[in-house]
Parts: sequence; C-alpha cells; structure tokens
Amino acid sequence: MANNQNSEHSAEVSQEQLFRSEVGRKLRELGIEYSDEESHISIIKDKPDAARIYSDGHIASPVEFAASDEYPKVKKMVRLANEYCKAYANAQPLAADDLKDKYRCLAEFNETVFAAKYNAEYGFEFVVWLRTFNRNSVFQGHYFSDYAAAKEDFALRSGLISSDRVFSKAEMKELLHCVEFTLDADDGLDYSHFEKIKALKERIKNIVPEPQQDIAPELSM
Repeated sequence: MANNQNSEHSAEVSQEQLFRSEVGRKLRELGIEYSDEESHISIIKDKPDAARIYSDGHIASPVEFAASDEYPKVKKMVRLANEYCKAYANAQPLAADDLKDKYRCLAEFNETVFAAKYNAEYGFEFVVWLRTFNRNSVFQGHYFSDYAAAKEDFALRSGLISSDRVFSKAEMKELLHCVEFTLDADDGLDYSHFEKIKALKERIKNIVPEPQQDIAPELSM
C-alpha cells in the first residue's frame, strides 16, 4: 500500500505546474487579466506585459504596476501560493484510516495535523485535524480555502502559539474602535504619536475581519 501511495505522489503535477495553475486561478478571482507564457505568467494591465510572475515566486514589475492598487494583493497572493505549493509538492500522503480523499500532510505537531488536497478545477483545500489516541485516524477537522487562516488555526490548535497571546475578532474590533477614537478625539497627540497610532490602525484594519474557516468543524471522521 505504501508503494502505491508513493507512486501516486510522484505521478502528480510538479511544483511549478501547481504554482502556475494556482496563481492563474487566484488572478482570475482578483479579476486581473493575464496570459500564460512559456517562462512566466504575464499580467495584462494597460499593456500586454505589465508585470511578470516567475515560477520561483519572483515578480518583475515596472514602476507603474508596482504603484497600482492591485500590486499588494498580487504580491501577497504570489508569496503564499509559492509557500503552500512548495510545501504540498514536497509533502507525503497523510496516513489516516477512513479518509475518503487523498490529503498530504504539510505539518504535524502535538497530535495536530495540517493537511491539504489539490483539485485542478477548484484548487487547494486545507484542513486542520486532531489525531486519535492511537494515531490511526483524525477527527474534528477545520476546513479552509484560505491558506493563511488554516496555518494560523494549526498554530493555535497545536499549541505552537498560545491562545493567550492572540486577540479574538471581537477584541480586535474593540481595539480598532479605541484607536480610531484616540485619533479623532485626542488633541494632545504630537505628530510622531499620531503617525504611530495611525499606522497601528491600518495594521488592525488589515486583520479585522480576520479570515474564517469555510466549513463548520466536523465532530468526527
């Protein structure tokens, strides 16, 4: 059985194919036109080759595109896609009884499993499971299409990051309200403190609302 799993693992698409397919799918979701060239993905904005995305995650972008509203979104998307495509391509099949689909284990710590499966049409699905006491199976899965949210969930559920060090969504909203009130109402702020608090406001706004898992946790597998 192990030999069959390994042969299936090696027969699937390469890391480069995964990355190019995933970046293309994400660009379509962002509404950004592109063309798939032999050596790179070319973003089309105002001109046919506004920016180039290479298979190693490098983005060659002229000043015009780098200054656009789309660039930060594309940069973040490419960085994350490069990370999880590489992790998936190098991961081994997840060993667990009763799994209907084929997942690969991206990471495992403290009886907590971070896994993924890939579909050419729909892209990646990420799951965070707990191991059963005999380690033969998994249960209580949290399912995500958002890699960053899945990675955060794994870090918290496995204990890699203590939940005491993380603010909840409601707490972050309260912090944002306090920061906004301070900026609007505190006339005693000097320029330096005002700019620092303004920057803090932007950081919090990038977190709230934080990504949520796409499917409710299942009780058992």
